[in-house]
Amino acid sequence: MIRAVISLLLVSAVIAPVYASQPWSVRDLGRLYKDSHCMDAAKVTFRAIVGEFGEGRLRASQWVAYANGVGGSHDAVITCTFGDNRGTRATLVVHSARKPIDGHLLARRIAGIFEIHRQRITDSWKHSFR
Repeated sequence: MIRAVISLLLVSAVIAPVYASQPWSVRDLGRLYKDSHCMDAAKVTFRAIVGEFGEGRLRASQWVAYANGVGGSHDAVITCTFGDNRGTRATLVVHSARKPIDGHLLARRIAGIFEIHRQRITDSWKHSFR
């Protein structure tokens, strides 16, 4: 048991600085029932983030939402890809041109805002069948 804990700590000590130095942060944002729900949540999330940071450009296609230049040096993308019969998967990718750790913190913030909107949209959709 102690050997396993020590091994885990040693691996963590080696991996953590490498992870923190990567300019990319990728997160699974979960599943939504429809592509349109995912894109609605993505667009609302990015509008909130750009409003919070005061700068950034927003674009969207049918299944991808982009926020470029957030905070001056971060680019974020949320993809809404169809996955078998179980709905749409949302994935977030954030690239940071300056400090990678800032990109990881931004990804965490975006994921939190997205989750709020994902839940609101999902609950509203479920209630529409009652």
